[in-house]
Amino acid sequence: MSSQDPSAAALAEIARQASGAQDEATAFLRQLVACETAVRSPVTPEFLAETIKCRSLVAAMLESLGCKVHEWETEDGYPTLAARLAGAGKGRSLTFNGHIDVVPVGDTSAWSRDPWAGEIIDGKLYGRGTADMKAGLVSMIYAVKSVLAAGYRPAGDVWFHVVSDEELVGHGTRDCIEKFPATDAVLDAEPTDLTIIPTEGGLEHLRIEIEGREAHAGSRWRNLAPGENGPGVNAVEKGVKLVTAIQDLERQWVNRKSHPLFPPGYNSVLPAIFIAGPGGGQDGQLNVVNNPGTMANYCAIEYNIWYYPDEPCAQVKADFEEFVHAVCQTDEWLREHPPKLTWGLRHVTFPAFETPPDHPFIELLRQSAQRAGVQPEIKGFSAASDLAWYAQADMPGCLFGPGGIAQAHSPDEYVSLADFGRAIEICALQLVGWCGVGKTPSP
Repeated sequence: MSSQDPSAAALAEIARQASGAQDEATAFLRQLVACETAVRSPVTPEFLAETIKCRSLVAAMLESLGCKVHEWETEDGYPTLAARLAGAGKGRSLTFNGHIDVVPVGDTSAWSRDPWAGEIIDGKLYGRGTADMKAGLVSMIYAVKSVLAAGYRPAGDVWFHVVSDEELVGHGTRDCIEKFPATDAVLDAEPTDLTIIPTEGGLEHLRIEIEGREAHAGSRWRNLAPGENGPGVNAVEKGVKLVTAIQDLERQWVNRKSHPLFPPGYNSVLPAIFIAGPGGGQDGQLNVVNNPGTMANYCAIEYNIWYYPDEPCAQVKADFEEFVHAVCQTDEWLREHPPKLTWGLRHVTFPAFETPPDHPFIELLRQSAQRAGVQPEIKGFSAASDLAWYAQADMPGCLFGPGGIAQAHSPDEYVSLADFGRAIEICALQLVGWCGVGKTPSP
């Protein structure tokens, strides 16, 4: 059957199926939450086994819907999945993107309930990863299931890209983009409180390393007394000088730059890690932990830098480096011993993305939400997501999902089951509105 826009009767039946699927979807979400998929680290030896178990649950569900599923591990060992539901006609294609890795639980004493139990209390489902973003992933899966249960099939191809390294800025989504066909749009169900987010700023992690010169603390007076020239140069003080100056740059950027979908001050320059001491250092760490009796000859400062989507990343970097260079010219030591700057620290270098708010995919999502009784706002995202990699491949899309950033990464993380149910319905309506519907699957 050829592609066609869904009728009012089809939309009503799909919405009815989505509403009726919530209990089953909640039970499936609890299964995924029970998988302890906290990001791989020395303190999470269970990561691989638990993540493979979680991926297997997702794969089995997608296979039951008629998807062709591909499973593999990325080059650095992260379980990944891509699945295709073949369209029943010639409609537009869509990718659903999601991740099953979650941040660590942290201090369990800060939790009032078991982070892996998926307890339901007062209409909220609690657990690590409920908001970020297993509820979003399940809402997309059950959107497809609701469409099929209503007796329809998307006319265009539907792809799922499911990864387990998003919290570590991994290569899972980029693997999917390289291995499988591009689609006409992408929906990433990160926690947005059902806000439509068609744009995200760029993110860079940066380290500044500063050289000093060791000297006994007893000779510090020679750095201070008039006419004296001390033997040491304290890298701590040089680092503080740069941090203070860069705060002025941050204020300049905040006052001079803006974007209509972001709050003022979004383009922040955060000094988040400061490490210094005697004994030298490399890769942001000290070679030896000594005591304050020796002037520090090493300092490392790590920054988190956000920039707006209409700013070229190369220009942001160039402006920052030019400013640091200018500050160093005012200091005799730093002028002769310029600091080392390392961009893309630990592979954190997220490109910005921006789909115009009047793009047909965004306008259709607004209409789908309204049909489900939600009046969505349209905003910029205050974090980073895998949607950036699709933008690099010229695929339009947006973030939209249940749960919120306020709950993510925190003790007693939860998702509202009411919003979870609405997300299933909205994703189902968006799916058929974008891809069209057919009755007969392709051979």
